[in-house]
Amino acid sequence: MKWGNAHGKWKGYREPPHVIIKQESCGIAKRLGYRPYPYYYADGHSYRVWQMQLKTGCVTEEEVVEWHKQNTIKEVGGDGR
Repeated sequence: MKWGNAHGKWKGYREPPHVIIKQESCGIAKRLGYRPYPYYYADGHSYRVWQMQLKTGCVTEEEVVEWHKQNTIKEVGGDGR
């Protein structure tokens, strides 16, 4: 995405898809092959919250469904089963 005004032109940057998790979930995330790292709030504190980039790169729910179809993975319900 690009935009500009009387002061110049800019090119936007879009962060890779990521999730926020509790520190207690980091062990499970690492066993699943993720690389969690601390999340910091504007006040400079983490409050035991971590983030990690998603493997699929999906942003929308539709992209997730398509990724699952292409990779022959059954969809999981909202309760994780």
